[in-house]
Amino acid sequence: MSKVSIVMPAYNAQDYIEETIASVLAQTCHDYELIIVDDGSTDRTRDIASEFVRKHSSIIRLISQKNQGPSVARNSGIQSADGEYIAFLDSDDLWAKEKLELQLQRFHSHPEFQLVHTNRKRIHPDGQEIPSAHRIVPEGQLFDELIWDNCICTSSVMVRRKCLLEVGGFDESPELLRSEDYDLWLRLAHKYEFGFVSLPVTLYRVQTSGYNRSNIKETYLALIQVIKKNLDLYDGDAKYFWKVRMKTLMYRQGHSLLYVKDYASACWAFGQALKYDPLHVKAMIWGLLSFMWAKTMRDKQ
Repeated sequence: MSKVSIVMPAYNAQDYIEETIASVLAQTCHDYELIIVDDGSTDRTRDIASEFVRKHSSIIRLISQKNQGPSVARNSGIQSADGEYIAFLDSDDLWAKEKLELQLQRFHSHPEFQLVHTNRKRIHPDGQEIPSAHRIVPEGQLFDELIWDNCICTSSVMVRRKCLLEVGGFDESPELLRSEDYDLWLRLAHKYEFGFVSLPVTLYRVQTSGYNRSNIKETYLALIQVIKKNLDLYDGDAKYFWKVRMKTLMYRQGHSLLYVKDYASACWAFGQALKYDPLHVKAMIWGLLSFMWAKTMRDKQ
């Protein structure tokens, strides 16, 4: 039995999965198994993974299934795992070589922690680092902090398998797609204490291909559904929380829609932010600019 079972869902990941698997094989901790779940890929993902299985059959396994999304793929990996700990790694992200070792050290020094995640670096698709501030994340009982903002990168997480099974793993509901990980962190955080490795030993690849109006709206809608689902667990003023959280989410969604030049939808999102806070000056300004840009585009058509 391996101490750590690494669960890697993969869908049409041929461009990155080889490098991702290599970052696992380079770990200073060797007591692990890697479970790759091919979620119905139509490219060379399965062939590449199969070649690694052929060379490293003692530590790498491949599960193939029809395309059902990341929640189902990760749950398949969890059910197949036999490690004491589960670590998640998306097929386009990377780990520094000491990542697993540092997390296990954190578990051993703090047995009260049931989940340990790490700081992360953001990288472009070509691997170049995206400059960002060093994050300081608290430890312990974090539900009330986490429901205000998700600070956990999925590929940075290691969690005790028994805890995952106790809360039921990932929710496979279609309406939570794109925020299913956040939902799981909230359910775990309500019951267990979290630890944190401050070193950025997870490299999160920011993908901009496919970043469009539809994906943005679906992502924010799923995020709102997750918050609604878990709001009863919040100990604070739920009415105040909802007002401030929704204002922030709508404002962020407005800027995301501006990024893809969907000015009309951005105007709507900033309007929603103003609905929750009529004195939100920045939302007023960006909403007005979005309206003007949307009108200019309509006039040109």
